[in-house]
Order: sequence, then C-alpha cells, then structure tokens
Amino acid sequence: MILKTEFNGRRNIEELLVVRKTIVIFIVSLVLAGCATVLAPYNTPTARHKKAKRKSISAIAIKTIVIDPGHGGKDPGAVSPHGLKEKYISLSIARYLKRYLTAKGFKTYLTRNKDIYLTLWARVKFAREHNADLFISIHANSNHSRRRKGVEVYYFSSQSLDFARMVVSTLQGSGFKVYSPRRVPFYVLKYTRIPSVLIEVGYLTNAYEEKLLRKPYYQKKIAQGIVLSVRRFNWSYTKKVHLLR
Repeated sequence: MILKTEFNGRRNIEELLVVRKTIVIFIVSLVLAGCATVLAPYNTPTARHKKAKRKSISAIAIKTIVIDPGHGGKDPGAVSPHGLKEKYISLSIARYLKRYLTAKGFKTYLTRNKDIYLTLWARVKFAREHNADLFISIHANSNHSRRRKGVEVYYFSSQSLDFARMVVSTLQGSGFKVYSPRRVPFYVLKYTRIPSVLIEVGYLTNAYEEKLLRKPYYQKKIAQGIVLSVRRFNWSYTKKVHLLR
C-alpha cells in the first residue's frame, strides 16, 4: 500500500512537470509571436527603405545664403586711426566666406562684390529676391575706448537667436573673444524675415585687432569660424525640420 502510494505520488509529480513545461513553452511562443507582430512593420521593405532614407538625409534645410559686406562706396563705415576702412575689411572677409560656404555645397550670394554703395533696403530686397534661407552681414566695429576689442554678434528675431548663439559658441571655441549675442532692431535683421545675424568681426579702434584684421590669414580664420557655425546650425535646423514632418 505504501509502495503504490509512493508510485502514484511520483507519477503525479511527473505529470505536473510535463504540464508546467507545456505551459512555459506556450507562454514563450505567445511572447515571441507578439514581438514578431510588433516588429513586423519595421522589417518590411518600406520600413527598411524609410530607415535607410533617414540615415542618408543630408543637411538640406539651409540651401541659399546671402552674405552682406557692410557699407561700401561713399559709405566707408568705421575707420581706424591708421586709415583702415571697414568697407574693405567686410568685403574681403565676405569673399572668403562665400568661397568656403560654396565649397561646402551651399548656394551663396554677395549683396556687393565690389566697392559700391547699397541702401539698407537694397540689401534686404536682394536677400528676398534670391530666396535666401540665411542672411549674414559682415562688419567691423569701432569704439571711443581703444581698449575695447572682440567679436560681437547681433540678431533681432527669435528665429535668429539660435544661429546667433551658434556663431558665438563656435567662434569662442575657435579662440576668438566673443560677447554674448545682442538683440537689436537693425534694418537688415528686422526685415529679411529669415534667420539673420550681423557680425562685427573686431574693433578697428583697437590697435591689436586692427593689425590682425589687415592680415589675410586672420580674415580667413574668421570666415572659417563662421562657416563652421553655419554648418552646425544647419545640422540642428535640418534635424528640427525633419522632426516636424
């Protein structure tokens, strides 16, 4: 009687183990099936194509950039104690900037490519007619204090603030002394109605910066720093555009 009971007990345990194993297998099958259902949309050719397309998206949000060399012609802009005129510095840096941005794939235009006078409205109109996505105005500064030096970046609209901050941080990272961006209602910033900044590349009234601004290598360095800030801004701007789609 005792042996028969023990046998039946072992038999019941074995049956329970078999049942439990069957249940476990069934649950695992359900889980795997569920995962397959969830992941199915991502494994279709269309989904794979979309994923590959997202990876291959290049920075295309900003295509056309208008560069505005400040002053010109009868308007010399700031003049250093040694006679260096802002209109020549702004044009020289703007030309380098155009060359470098074009090399990076951007379509770029100069509001002026020689020593001519343009009204503020003519500069704004030029940007609008060329369907610019970005507007960069290049200037050189002056101050009653000859100790004042550094780069200043101005913006007006909220859509321009991110770009202004990007220019500041990038130029600072390149070794320039740059002040925090300032919001001012300059005509060309207010009426272009696209992300726009006005960059004062240095002070002609500061002897040290005036010497630097005369040198082509320094002008190129400024232009390269601006190019890098454009590319960084374009990447972030492109990312935002695609997230909104």
